[in-house]
Amino acid sequence: MAQMHLNITGEQIDHESLSINYSTKLVKAKLKVFFFKDKDTQQKVFYVPSLEVTGYGTDDQEAQAMVIDSINDCFFHLVNLPKKQFERELRDLGWKENKIFHKQYSKMLVDVKGVLKNFNAEENTVGSLTLVA
Repeated sequence: MAQMHLNITGEQIDHESLSINYSTKLVKAKLKVFFFKDKDTQQKVFYVPSLEVTGYGTDDQEAQAMVIDSINDCFFHLVNLPKKQFERELRDLGWKENKIFHKQYSKMLVDVKGVLKNFNAEENTVGSLTLVA
């Protein structure tokens, strides 16, 4: 699979979606991305909880570039696993296969406070964006 075109936008979504064609290795996704400034390191952090992927850097651009690279690596890893392991990995991350459209997976949106309560975020620096693949 070649590197995917990923874009982080200000679009707000009600739920996350993931569509993976295992045979063609084609991935389409809309994922929630949370961002915040770490209290201790003052680093910008971008976090995609539905895939447990993080990127960080001295500014938003560096953190965003790192999280996009990490998402590409994650998708490349997933679609190159044996089919059963691929399905187990998605289940372990909390994704559920759509019973009608077997290549589509869904995951309910996680509340910002619930997801980030254990993170070392500076007050008033938490926000959310959408990653589109």
